[in-house]
Amino acid sequence: MAFMRVNTLGEPAPPAPPDIPPLTELLDINTDTPYATEIAKAILSLKTGKAAGPNGLPPEALTADIQIAASTPKQDLKKTPLFKAAHGKNNLFSCGIWRGIMLLFILGKMLTRIMSERLETTLEKRLRDEQAGVCTDHIATMRIIIEQSLEWRTPLNAIFGNFQKAFSSVDRDVIWRLMYLCGFPPDFATIEDATFQVIHDGKLTEPFNVKTDVHACLLADDLHCVC
Repeated sequence: MAFMRVNTLGEPAPPAPPDIPPLTELLDINTDTPYATEIAKAILSLKTGKAAGPNGLPPEALTADIQIAASTPKQDLKKTPLFKAAHGKNNLFSCGIWRGIMLLFILGKMLTRIMSERLETTLEKRLRDEQAGVCTDHIATMRIIIEQSLEWRTPLNAIFGNFQKAFSSVDRDVIWRLMYLCGFPPDFATIEDATFQVIHDGKLTEPFNVKTDVHACLLADDLHCVC
């Protein structure tokens, strides 16, 4: 289990943190306490029949009474998401095939959904309409460039990055600093005392902090667009 915590849930922090300049512009992102309408919309987006988190609260309990959901104590939003140890095929004794799956509990999904909606509302005003697709358009463009290079017999230098490995090794302290640089309000990028747990074979580990890895987060796509 110690191997899972180090190699699957997060890579070691970088030895030398990057030099990030100070904030130049603050984004207009709402950081107020979630409104009743936002909570109701987040509840409606929840899928029923999902397993409850460590607080034992299923989505059906929230859809039954929105007023109760709106009065949920704030400290429950910081309780532990679960990283369930999962594996692929082949040799189960090989540590390289094991990976973690984040099972975000219901209240955490609500908070993340509200944050995502507020963030996307601001980003839609700043991102260009001319952006290519996530994968398909980029691959097609690369193939055209390579074909043209072969046809005209011109030299071509191309770099292919392993983004899966890159996303798994992002240091969270660096992400927070980049978010401040990009104009995120401090309240939007800070949740104090947030911890995580690993569930394996029906047993939970003690809560711990994760220092790296953001690709499992529901906000990862938005963060990568900005940072």
